[in-house]
Amino acid sequence: MPLNTITAQKLLKKIMDKLGYNINIMNEYGEIIASGDESRIGKIHSGALEVLKEGKDMEYFDFIDNNIESAKPGVNIPLFINNEIIVVLGLTGNPKEVGKIAAIVKLTAEILIKKY
Repeated sequence: MPLNTITAQKLLKKIMDKLGYNINIMNEYGEIIASGDESRIGKIHSGALEVLKEGKDMEYFDFIDNNIESAKPGVNIPLFINNEIIVVLGLTGNPKEVGKIAAIVKLTAEILIKKY
């Protein structure tokens, strides 16, 4: 059940309005399909590729990948629906800060995705 760009951007806006951190949503190919920073849409996110490969959170992704221009400090978490990763959420910011709220964001996103 892939998430389309329009739904991803709606989901992102609902969460970011309350959160105060930038969020990126990456598809099953690691491509950023929605972001609070629209200049990043369409780029491949190296951290998301790792999350898709491993199937687990990348809690302390704390470097900038200047070669790919799409990775910034933060946390990447996979969203599962029916045991399948449908997207990766990336929260931009200090990993120690955003890591604390990642589980709440994940739960909220999964609920909103099921709604759409």
